[in-house]
Amino acid sequence: MSTEHQQFGNENERLLTSEKDPPEYGASVGRHMQQPVQSQAIVRVNNSMPYIKDYFGLALFVTLCCCLPFGIVGLVKSNQVKTRVASGDQQGALEASASAKQWSYAGLTFGLIAYAIVTVLQIVLIANGYYNINSDY
Repeated sequence: MSTEHQQFGNENERLLTSEKDPPEYGASVGRHMQQPVQSQAIVRVNNSMPYIKDYFGLALFVTLCCCLPFGIVGLVKSNQVKTRVASGDQQGALEASASAKQWSYAGLTFGLIAYAIVTVLQIVLIANGYYNINSDY
């Protein structure tokens, strides 16, 4: 067993040390011709598209805290901004961004007005005695 190992070890060393420099393209290596390697094309991506704000954070806040329907539309429009930027549609991304901003601010305005109305109504009801804070239910 050790003689076989030595025989293969010597053969591998001989093969490794016999080829110091790789052969030229098209040179004959043993029985086979070495094929030239085709050059690879280098693709450069032009990222010159400016950053387009998607208003995702505002839309998420509006969805969770102010007005669910307006916020959901804002989230959908925000997602459209991301997909259109990824596909390279700058004009579509700008339109979706403006729409996301519009829906999000509309939901924020509607929610704040609704909270203000509810707060004023509660204060009026408490002041007139319709809503008793100190009741023992």
